[in-house]
Amino acid sequence: MQTQSDTDCNPVSHIRHDGAGKVLMQGDLESQKEEAADQELDCRKVSPEMVGSIHAWSSTQPMNAQERSSSISIVKLRGRSWSEALNQAQDSEDIVEMLPACRLRGKNALSRFMFSNSLAPSRALWFASMGMPVAGLAVGSMMFHELGFGLVTQLLNVMMSSMSFAKALCTPKGAHKEDWPVYVFLRTLSEKQLEAFYNDIDMVIFLKGRPAAGDKLITSMPGNLILLFGIGVVYESNNVRAVGLFSVWLVILNSPIFLGGLPTSYFMAAVCRSLSESIQSTELWDVHNDGTINLAAAYEGFHGMLQQVDAISTTFQYFFFGAEFLMVLLTIASGFSIWDEMQSPRSTTFKVAFNAAVFFASSCTTLWLLKRTSEVTAAVQKLPYKVHKLCAHIAVTDPAQLAAAERFYAYVEKATSTSGFKCQQLIISPTAILKFVYSALGALATIISLVLTLQKHKFVQQL
Repeated sequence: MQTQSDTDCNPVSHIRHDGAGKVLMQGDLESQKEEAADQELDCRKVSPEMVGSIHAWSSTQPMNAQERSSSISIVKLRGRSWSEALNQAQDSEDIVEMLPACRLRGKNALSRFMFSNSLAPSRALWFASMGMPVAGLAVGSMMFHELGFGLVTQLLNVMMSSMSFAKALCTPKGAHKEDWPVYVFLRTLSEKQLEAFYNDIDMVIFLKGRPAAGDKLITSMPGNLILLFGIGVVYESNNVRAVGLFSVWLVILNSPIFLGGLPTSYFMAAVCRSLSESIQSTELWDVHNDGTINLAAAYEGFHGMLQQVDAISTTFQYFFFGAEFLMVLLTIASGFSIWDEMQSPRSTTFKVAFNAAVFFASSCTTLWLLKRTSEVTAAVQKLPYKVHKLCAHIAVTDPAQLAAAERFYAYVEKATSTSGFKCQQLIISPTAILKFVYSALGALATIISLVLTLQKHKFVQQL
């Protein structure tokens, strides 16, 4: 005898109760025997043929609009919404206790130490971070002169010291407060997203050079080349004083990693990556229990998301401008320094390679920062496509809301066209980066062509 639990877990039993009995009443004896055999099967051992018959039968049954709306919404549209994420961050008492500011600066002691010194330094440490670039400028000038570098290469030292000084000067304010906008955003993240953020700012992984550090390695590998070729230049100089100056210069050059503004770049890049991924994975709208879309919550979620984007870009805009602008100047100067060293009578292979390593490092770091910040804009500009799919869903499942959904789509399309990561009102987007890269490559090709032409004329005159 079949028990009630067997009936509940047997898909065929449900089919019979839902109306399949009408087919059995037509006298198909073979079908009756097959169903009787199916009833004896254990519910955990359903054959593929039975599953196929169930799906075939289900596809032939009519479904009303409400059932169709509910099933499609749960599968494709129901997820963690921005309303839920913002409510989580606004629960100030519990969330601040669980995620205080010090914990949001890293999951291990080294990361917290470095980012605390960079984002929320004490007054004494801040003055020290401002003085280090000045000391580096003095020591570097003597070192480059002692090693016989050209004037343009000595200018690189000025640019590197200025960049470290600008990062310390433009450090974002308010990082020592619990209500700093960046911390507020980080508290909106889900547990999985927050873990990804921690991994992105894990300085233990980064300093060890592990592949888990991801695209951050593109900033460290060229730095190792600078060290390697610098040692080569010092070695072939046979100058004891240059060895001492180079050692002190390296210490000062790397001091911002632990006691300066350099880690702020990595923190900003990690925040931008988390923000872009959150925009892509978090829904703008809420879904009612019956499967219909709450468009009022969609407006609220959309505005909440834009506020987070504006808060992040406003917090880092001066730091980004100072660091990135001087990084671009450093890249240009290092490019000219390569040509200058090649023309110098005191030029060596190690000197040219040293300048090429500086050019490679500054170029990679510039593109890396631009890539990370532009991901935010790219994620925002993809939202109209997501809302367009929502309109298609509503057109099928809930035509009564279609007009309201189309108005929401038009609103999102207009608002996202002027939104994204901004620096001095300039939107950092992938399109802008491509234009910048194409222009830079065009200028580089022109300069190389000009240099080769001048070299050719010079060679002809010598003959």
